[in-house]
Amino acid sequence: MPKPKRTGPNDPPPPSDAQRLLELAALALLEQGPNHGYALHKQLDQRNPGLTTRSPLYGLLHRLSAEGLLEREEVPFGKDTRARYTITDSGLKQLNTLREEREAALSKKSWMLRPHGTSGALT
Repeated sequence: MPKPKRTGPNDPPPPSDAQRLLELAALALLEQGPNHGYALHKQLDQRNPGLTTRSPLYGLLHRLSAEGLLEREEVPFGKDTRARYTITDSGLKQLNTLREEREAALSKKSWMLRPHGTSGALT
């Protein structure tokens, strides 16, 4: 998956492949409907045990909200409130970009998955 490049010395480092995968998974879950961080963590852990802990997920949700890819809304939860996240149109575009990048990366590596002797020339 291509990584974004830094534009200046004070810019944060580009996300790692693991961070991009977590972003893809979180956006894909939010494509199904709004949810809060704890529920997203539970869903991610059910589908991919050990993929993330809550701390990186909450950091990701905060970053995606700041970038306008998610909308954050405080909703009542008992005596408290919870942040509920909804994917935005920009978030859907990012999700599609991440899906295309992942598909391209996997197709480039697909030769590793084919048995020897099949059409899997290294390119």
